[in-house]
Amino acid sequence: MKLARRLTLMLAIVLCAVLALDTVLHLHRLAALYRADAERDERLLARAIAPVFAAEWSARGEDAARALLEATQRNAAPMRLRFVRTDGVEFGRDAPDVDAAAWSAPDAGDTPRSIVREGSETRRLYTYAPIHAARVPSGALEVSEPLAGEQELLASRLRGSAVAGLAMLAWSVGFTWLAGHRLVGRPVHALVEKARRTAEGDFSHPIGLRGSDELAALAREMDQMALRLEESRDRLAAETAAKIAAVEQMRRADRLSTVGTLAAGVAHELGTPLAIVAGQARRIADGDVAGGDETAAAAASVLDQTERMGQIVRRLLDFSRHAPVEKEVGDLVSCTRQTVGLLSAIARARGISLAFEAEASLAPSRFDGRRLQQAIANLVVNAVHACGRGGQIRVSVSRRAASPHPGEACRDCLAVEVEDDGPGIAPDVLPRIFDPFFTTKPEGEGTGLGLSVAHGIVAEHGGWIDVQSAPGRGSRFGIRLPIDALDENEGASDEEALRGDATGFHASIG
Repeated sequence: MKLARRLTLMLAIVLCAVLALDTVLHLHRLAALYRADAERDERLLARAIAPVFAAEWSARGEDAARALLEATQRNAAPMRLRFVRTDGVEFGRDAPDVDAAAWSAPDAGDTPRSIVREGSETRRLYTYAPIHAARVPSGALEVSEPLAGEQELLASRLRGSAVAGLAMLAWSVGFTWLAGHRLVGRPVHALVEKARRTAEGDFSHPIGLRGSDELAALAREMDQMALRLEESRDRLAAETAAKIAAVEQMRRADRLSTVGTLAAGVAHELGTPLAIVAGQARRIADGDVAGGDETAAAAASVLDQTERMGQIVRRLLDFSRHAPVEKEVGDLVSCTRQTVGLLSAIARARGISLAFEAEASLAPSRFDGRRLQQAIANLVVNAVHACGRGGQIRVSVSRRAASPHPGEACRDCLAVEVEDDGPGIAPDVLPRIFDPFFTTKPEGEGTGLGLSVAHGIVAEHGGWIDVQSAPGRGSRFGIRLPIDALDENEGASDEEALRGDATGFHASIG
């Protein structure tokens, strides 16, 4: 409707300008015609009377000639006829109303001259016909009339033009308004509504404008665009679901790979309690155990070691079990300590010291324990692979302020640090360590998914990973979990784990 109003207003302005210009030109032509007609009448009268006046003056004298002019004037009202002299008379009845120099030029001859003179009340048209006759003083016949009729005629025509123009303007504006509303307003409104629905994700209800004009062509293109967007949305949804499934499969594969790595440590952990159980069972079978208290002690030892083995197996099963994302209130210290306990056997088998420390009285927070356990385990396993025999790994949990990017405001975070004294990371390798399937480990020791999966899990909790490493001086991986993000129970989507880029961590070389 705004466009229709604008078009109507523009048409009204143009039409008013055209009508005003046409009226001015028409009135100018009408005034010129009126004046030409008045000049023609006065000149005809002057040509007819001047010879008769001169002859009457020559034959019968001045009085008879002036009586003739008076009689003629009565019949020619509202014209006025006078005889004026050009011999220097400036006052009196024979003095001309117009300066003689304006109509008695030497080359004028006997041709009447017409001049318009502005008066105090109205304009008058003067026509002078020179008289050259014997016994008649040098002069001319002056014929004049007021131009009041011209003003009345122009005013009348102006009123008529105004009425006709207003009628034409009203009709044109009304027609343009209706036509604009029908041909422009409604189609544009339909296009706007379609664009608004499309922006909101509703690709149904095609516009369906008919015709061959530009708006109909635009409507057809918008309908086609909506169909293509709907197809793209469905395809993107399918691709997103496939990506999320791939991320889950990647995490599952990495978890199973870590479980395989844990198997050797678990076997070592089970060796001692199995030996104790076997020894006690052999004593009972051989009859070396007397009854009473000694038998009860042997049975209690077997029960205790069996429970110990069951706990080791349950921790391993919990670690490998697949479960959907489920953030619950938990203790990050306990989660990290349990993960370190699972991996301690692997570290001991490689001759590596694995230490754990935690800040006292950390408040519980919301997180997915299984997923964070996998992320921490991946960082610890990565540190174990980086260290040689006799190396040291330190895992700590604390609360500190950190910033996701240099220059940004710090946020209160829960921090899990995994620090090793291994060979460190080369500067050219550091930007790629979170890329999926990128690894510098020997074949058979890694899939290249551990750090990528850890990065995705931490990003899923709204956090990031800091990396500090220098060749020959070890590495430090720090998980940062903003407390406000954990409280909101919101984080990045699963797609971030698939991207595996390095935007979610700080890397520094010291």
